[in-house]
Amino acid sequence: MSNTIPLTFVTWKWRGPDPARQFPSHAVNALYAMIVRHYHAPFRLVCLTDDFSGLDGKIDAVPLPVTKADALLAPNTTFAKTFPSCFRRLWLFSEEAKALGARICLLDIDVIILEDITDLVDGKTADFVGWCGKDGLSKIAGGMWLLTTGSHTDVWDAFDPQSSPALAYTAGHRGSDQGWLSYMLYPPQERWTMADGIYKMTWLRKSGQRPPPEVKMVFTTGLDAPWTPRCQLGHSWVRDYWRLD
Repeated sequence: MSNTIPLTFVTWKWRGPDPARQFPSHAVNALYAMIVRHYHAPFRLVCLTDDFSGLDGKIDAVPLPVTKADALLAPNTTFAKTFPSCFRRLWLFSEEAKALGARICLLDIDVIILEDITDLVDGKTADFVGWCGKDGLSKIAGGMWLLTTGSHTDVWDAFDPQSSPALAYTAGHRGSDQGWLSYMLYPPQERWTMADGIYKMTWLRKSGQRPPPEVKMVFTTGLDAPWTPRCQLGHSWVRDYWRLD
């Protein structure tokens, strides 16, 4: 993409019912600091949230949109109970989301950015770019993807909170938003895999070991997020990268 048009990184933060999975505002601030250090092109960070308190003034805080996906925020026993419903993030495929910018990169708050991601992001030009995890996995992960806004609006338009989750689940696609993304867009036009240096914490060779130099990003989970003592005690290297300065 042209650097004359700033890329919009987008993250979501809302207050849910599970006290173990509350995402603090300083975590969004740390995400912004990591992008500043490791993305060397014009950008802005948008946080879609129901809690503006404590966010760095350089972050564009936008109220959560009220959408048809909100009906699925309550626990749903059809799907895994460990993780919250993130169907509302599919709204980014709507026509209305064009207001956020021409090109957006969704990022989970609980990512750790270790190295320069400029080429990783700007080197992809397809209307949609999905993170597909390890080579050979037939799914699109929900933690990171790129989108030219206004493209693939069928992902949102076709989404029916009553029928779509079960449709994706029956087809073998697990998760909430990532299940529907996989159902609608797999295989993506372009993709990232582990070979691009994007890892999950569980893919590192040894728990607690500093990641090898080819690793650029590490995704954790809300229960073992980089700001938690459990994560920082088990992986001392996290403090070197997940910080506010």
